[in-house]
Amino acid sequence: MGTAHQSRTTINFVGDALPTCTMQCPICNSQFEPSETTAMPFCSNRCRQIDMGRWLEEGYSLPHVPDPEDDEVPDDDTLLN
Repeated sequence: MGTAHQSRTTINFVGDALPTCTMQCPICNSQFEPSETTAMPFCSNRCRQIDMGRWLEEGYSLPHVPDPEDDEVPDDDTLLN
C-alpha cells in the first residue's frame, strides 16, 4: 500500500522584488505557484483527481496500531454477565 504525499513549499528571493512562493505537487512533483491553481495543494485538477482515485482505491492507508487489549481473553465471570 502507498503512503500519502506531502507538498513542499519553496520561497525564492530575487533582487529587490517581493519573494515568490512555489510549491511542489505531491503527485507529479512539478513546481507551481499556489496563486495560479484552484486545486491546492495540487498543481492541477488532474493531479487532484489522481490523488482522490488513490484514496478511493485504497492505494493510501493509515498505519494500524494494534490494541494490546484485543488479544486478552475475558474472564469466565465476564462471560456469564
